[in-house]
Amino acid sequence: MEMDRASQKWDLAMEDISLSIQWSGPMSVSLLVISVIVVLRNWNWWWYVPRLQQGQAPLPPGDMGWPVIGHIIHFLRAFKSPDPDSFIGNMAKRWGRLPLYTTHLFGQPTVLATTAESIKQVCMDGEVFKSGWPKSTRTILGRKSFAVLEGYEHRRLRRLTSQGLQGQQALKKYIPNIEENCKAKLESWAKEAQFEVVPKLQEFTFEVISLIFMSYAGGPVAQQLLHDFEFMVHGLRAMAIDIPGFAYHRSLKARKKVLKAIQGILDERRMNNIIKHNDVLDTLLEAKDEDGVHLTDEEIIDTILVFLIAGHQSSTFSIAWVMIFIQKRPEVLRACREEQLRIRKTKSPEEHLTYADFRSMTYLNAVIDETMRIVNVTPFAFRRVSKTVEIDGFTVPQGWFVETWFRAAHLDESVYPEPYKFKPERWQAFKPRAGEFIPFGLGNRSCIGNELAKMEMSIFLHHAILNYRWEPVNPHSPTKYLPHPQPTDGYLVNFSHI
Repeated sequence: MEMDRASQKWDLAMEDISLSIQWSGPMSVSLLVISVIVVLRNWNWWWYVPRLQQGQAPLPPGDMGWPVIGHIIHFLRAFKSPDPDSFIGNMAKRWGRLPLYTTHLFGQPTVLATTAESIKQVCMDGEVFKSGWPKSTRTILGRKSFAVLEGYEHRRLRRLTSQGLQGQQALKKYIPNIEENCKAKLESWAKEAQFEVVPKLQEFTFEVISLIFMSYAGGPVAQQLLHDFEFMVHGLRAMAIDIPGFAYHRSLKARKKVLKAIQGILDERRMNNIIKHNDVLDTLLEAKDEDGVHLTDEEIIDTILVFLIAGHQSSTFSIAWVMIFIQKRPEVLRACREEQLRIRKTKSPEEHLTYADFRSMTYLNAVIDETMRIVNVTPFAFRRVSKTVEIDGFTVPQGWFVETWFRAAHLDESVYPEPYKFKPERWQAFKPRAGEFIPFGLGNRSCIGNELAKMEMSIFLHHAILNYRWEPVNPHSPTKYLPHPQPTDGYLVNFSHI
């Protein structure tokens, strides 16, 4: 029915164009060009917008751009500029500050949810709003990833995988490995004296998450895995064009190599199942659902893959920006150091941190939260609308997609005065409501490993803050936002012992 209606509108548009061609002279050419532009600029509206019933709320205001490409060029241009918020900002200038806007991104009609309330409604209603990541993201994550699965399969996999990642009993056993890795890396970095922090942190976080999940230590093989892994993640937000030369094509090739490496680890573990490694893979291999069914290899591999991606990205860039922000505010660095000294004084030099120590780092936790709020390593998430729904007085049609724009909620000046300023002290008397602070998502698709990620960040920063100093070589280096926010120089620093 929708296709027939769009076809009829197309026929009428073509009839108008054919009539204009009958005119003669330059005027006819101008009218033809104008007619074609009008048709193309309105095609997405004609094709995607359903006829609303009487009394039904209107669609969110917006612009769907050109056929096929929609507004993806404007979207990418904003994130390649110094101001990624200009994409939403231009809509606010045109239609006013609203909770929802209509656009067209990644080949699909999309509504942008930009307020805490609208984001909360989308994230908390898993029946209406399904996983809606673009094709490239779904393919890279894997068809058995719980970021993609729905219904019972999603709930089952989420329940089974959370056993090794949540709560004190699960997390405390990972602390010694994380801490030893932190100390070794920091010591080796001090010997180099000058380096780019971001690639060093990418290597560190990948090794830590590989160690926690698969007891996979560093070395040449791990370096090759990291190399393939980084090529793979570059395709997560790319257009799904599987042609040589495009990021998505390179990403798919790299994904095959990463899967082969993880499958090799899994095969070896099954062959030597008597030996226990005390890692997440042990937990996944032993996990059984209520019917006594174990996870399949594909479920295990896709689960490990999604955690490698999430842990590698969020921890890397969050730690880097904490280092940037506290270096710029000596009083914050001093307060962090005083808190960590109080914890360290209760221990012998070689004694490991404990889970209780991690939970007692209240000021450092505020610093990390404030950093994640400003930086927005994951600036948005996608949901697919399974049935027509009303959000904040606007209709969102079935089959459309909603992009929850976390950046807008985190930088809302009505919630966070002076939102672009780094002010960890704001968290001392502030407790955000649902939807106002969502660096790890919200609802049934929130990140299972959020506490593990914050523990890893805290342990690393504990040792870095206590024992090292760093000075940026280019303190005014510009920031790039794709694929993730970072200084263009990779945060080049001079690094040494205190």
